Amino acid sequence: MTDPRDRDYAELIVDRCLAVQPGWQVLVGGNPQARPLLEEVCALVGRRGAHAVPYVAFEGLVTPSLRWVEEAPPELLARPAPLLAHALDTVDALLFVSAPDNARSGADVAAERIGAVQGAYRPHRRRMMNHDVPWVACQYPTSAL
Repeated sequence: MTDPRDRDYAELIVDRCLAVQPGWQVLVGGNPQARPLLEEVCALVGRRGAHAVPYVAFEGLVTPSLRWVEEAPPELLARPAPLLAHALDTVDALLFVSAPDNARSGADVAAERIGAVQGAYRPHRRRMMNHDVPWVACQYPTSAL
């Protein structure tokens, strides 16, 4: 059964914050624990005549896996994944729901490694930072929060 709070939260995001329009492509990203909200958002995006493009990450939008950040060679960390870069460059709206299962995850990952990944995606996040595309980053309640 759907929690009405998830439905209300999704309506706020889809209708008021993103103002999703028919034909749009909406990147709907978040942590696995946010699935109830992500599913409601995807349903509403569909009802608005737009494409929901789900993206599940264990951590954040551009650092989907801390294990990958720990293990990948530095030169790879400094280059964005072409698929995600293309998505960020072309989506009509973007949502990322943070629902961590551990509030301290990533604390032991070297800051320069995380910084390299974030720097690699900086040009592709410019549309968001300039408000050229509607976007929302929000939280979903978990034990860690």
